[in-house]
Amino acid sequence: MKAGHGLSVWNRTASKADPLAQIGPEVVTDKTAMAHCATVFTVVSTTDELKDILFGKTGVLAGNARPKRVVDMSSISDSGSAEIRKGLTKAGVAYLSAPVSGNAKVAKAGKLLVVAFGPCAEYDAVQPLLAALGRSAEYVGEGELSRIWKIARLNAEVKKALESPEVKERLGALGTDIASTTPSELDRIVERELKENAVLVKEAGIKVQ
Repeated sequence: MKAGHGLSVWNRTASKADPLAQIGPEVVTDKTAMAHCATVFTVVSTTDELKDILFGKTGVLAGNARPKRVVDMSSISDSGSAEIRKGLTKAGVAYLSAPVSGNAKVAKAGKLLVVAFGPCAEYDAVQPLLAALGRSAEYVGEGELSRIWKIARLNAEVKKALESPEVKERLGALGTDIASTTPSELDRIVERELKENAVLVKEAGIKVQ
């Protein structure tokens, strides 16, 4: 709103959207009303939730109206994202995946990190909107890359945090050893630990998946 963009909001828990109504956005109770927007942003926890919001009986696309594009900012799987893309394409709606990094405090401060993939033209169209949402928006191409990129970046940030002397000291006080490893090295560590603790594992009936 502060950046001069019009805004309509829908939330599964209507009361959570009520405070927004006091500062300007239109709060709607019917998801199909969102289909009249040029760009629909979504952010949920799972692929099934996203499917229901978009394609359900009372979903955004349940009526005849269609938005130009959907920008999903959820951290769902690549396969889930591919399903959403397929469904939207069939409905004649463009799709841009743009998962965000940052907690609620970061979001409130407008400092989210956004990584987007999908058609370049769609990214160009919504870049001003993404810029208003966070401190940085990066386009990584048209493949299913942004979620992988986000995981890689998160891994790098966690690794950096764990290398902090203060964090090492605190975790050490809890009896935790910190080791920076690759996935294959981690597999070897787990295998070694299982061998060393085979009797305990057997007696406790622990199953490793």
